[in-house]
Amino acid sequence: MIRSISADRPSFNKVTFKDGLNVVLATRTKKSDKKDSTNGLGKSTLVDILHFCLGGKRSGALSDSALEGWTFTVNMDIGGRVYSVSRTATNYAKIRVEGDCSGWPVQPKTAGSVQSFTIEGWRDALGSMMYGIDAGQDVRYGPTFRSLVSYFARQDAQGGYASDPFQHNSRQLTWDIQVNNAYLLGLDWRLASQKQELRDRENALKLIKKESVKATLEDTLGEESDLEAVRIRLADEIETERERINSFRVHDAYRRLEADVDEMTKRAHEMLNRNVDDKRILDLYRDSIKEEVDADPAQITRIYEEVGLLFPDAVAKRLENVRRFHNDIVRNRRDYLRSEIERLDDAVRRREQEIQEIGDKKADIMNILNTHGALDEFLRMQENHQRKVAELEDMSNRLKILRDIGNEKNALVLDLARLLQRMTSDLAERRPQWAEAVRAFNSYSKSLYNKPGTLSIGTSSSGYRFGVRIERSDSRGYKNMKIFCYDLALARLWARKRTSPGFLVHDSIMFADVDKRQAAHAVRLADAESRKYRYQYICMMNSDSIPRDELGSDFDFDSHVSIRLTDATEGGSLLGIRF
Repeated sequence: MIRSISADRPSFNKVTFKDGLNVVLATRTKKSDKKDSTNGLGKSTLVDILHFCLGGKRSGALSDSALEGWTFTVNMDIGGRVYSVSRTATNYAKIRVEGDCSGWPVQPKTAGSVQSFTIEGWRDALGSMMYGIDAGQDVRYGPTFRSLVSYFARQDAQGGYASDPFQHNSRQLTWDIQVNNAYLLGLDWRLASQKQELRDRENALKLIKKESVKATLEDTLGEESDLEAVRIRLADEIETERERINSFRVHDAYRRLEADVDEMTKRAHEMLNRNVDDKRILDLYRDSIKEEVDADPAQITRIYEEVGLLFPDAVAKRLENVRRFHNDIVRNRRDYLRSEIERLDDAVRRREQEIQEIGDKKADIMNILNTHGALDEFLRMQENHQRKVAELEDMSNRLKILRDIGNEKNALVLDLARLLQRMTSDLAERRPQWAEAVRAFNSYSKSLYNKPGTLSIGTSSSGYRFGVRIERSDSRGYKNMKIFCYDLALARLWARKRTSPGFLVHDSIMFADVDKRQAAHAVRLADAESRKYRYQYICMMNSDSIPRDELGSDFDFDSHVSIRLTDATEGGSLLGIRF
């Protein structure tokens, strides 16, 4: 049990506990105002100190800088011996322990007469000494001392009073709830641990599939059939490219031949254009030759006569000279045109012959270009081919992953079914162990509400299924009493074990909004059960919530008060200071 809680500061009000029921009572006075009650009187702080010395975090008021350097001490029984456990709020990486630890599964480090544990070592030691946890267990999802003890000393500061009795913290993970409750109720917690491992496998499969598909086809494709269609297309493209590469012949002068063809084409176009121009001139010259005729003096004479003029013989002679001169000009022009026609015809023929020669050469080169390729083109083809080969390999790998996922998913379904079957069988085999907790819960709830509640333990696709029910349980008070009855059932169950924490601690919020009749029944029940099963029940209460009228004259409530905290004076709080 917990014998006392103290600190190394004179202002601290040491609290001493005994067997059975212990009440830490906080009294408000009429003189207190809002400022006086800002930091409370220390009920929750007392629970925080207990957890702090049992390897918990520095939480609540303990995290305030005003308490730095304070050393808190819990005197308690562990394994039938008395030990003094101390931890400093500043240098809290070590736990100092006074007492004989020679038989412990984890040994402290010694420096002279001082024994100290690391936080992990201390937790392992307490887990073994209080709950029988194998200190050397190497299980990813196994019961832990810190989680187990949190059901026996619930902390309001960490959200411990959740609506679900099977949670000691509102941020508690599902696997932690499953494993630790299974352990506390005497079920095979390893099955709950395996259920979480299967859940991890399932989540990993979903993540792998999501990332695999996203990396390949973003969000457009995701089914195996779609990926297979893409793989087939890539394989066909690769085969076509492979055939082209295998038949590809590289010509060293490929680019020069390409340039020659371009130059030949340009030259041929120039000559074709010139032939068109020359042929147009030839047509003009040939038409001009036809139009050239000799001059006729008689026609000129008739023209003169028609206009009524008479030319003397001298004029006729002169006209003859003009006709001869004109005929000479025509003859000379004809000779020139014939010469030009001959020259142009010859030039056209020569160009046509050269165009034919260019066409033949170009055809030979094009044949080479059609059957060969450039080195850089070949390299580009190879590069593109290798890229698609790599893409096909990646696609094939991803298809393999999807198929492996499918196989693993099928295996996972079978493993889940087998595990559920094992859980169901284990539940039936261990019925004598957990049935006592069920009977205790039903009995406790009936004592409070005259109607038995239900603690149900079963299995579902999610693993172990835990539930509690008390009729008319729709208020906060009822919810707290569900937790109260469940915790009392656990304390009773573990009180009979060889290793047990030996205590149950509830903060004052456990009785918040609870009808005074039920609160009185709860106090009397805790007192009777803790004495019957020889464990220690410690609760924090406010003086204005004491159900004195309901407790009965035969119950001496004040005899169970371990300490009275008051706001009447500065030294009346647990810490004895205000900050």
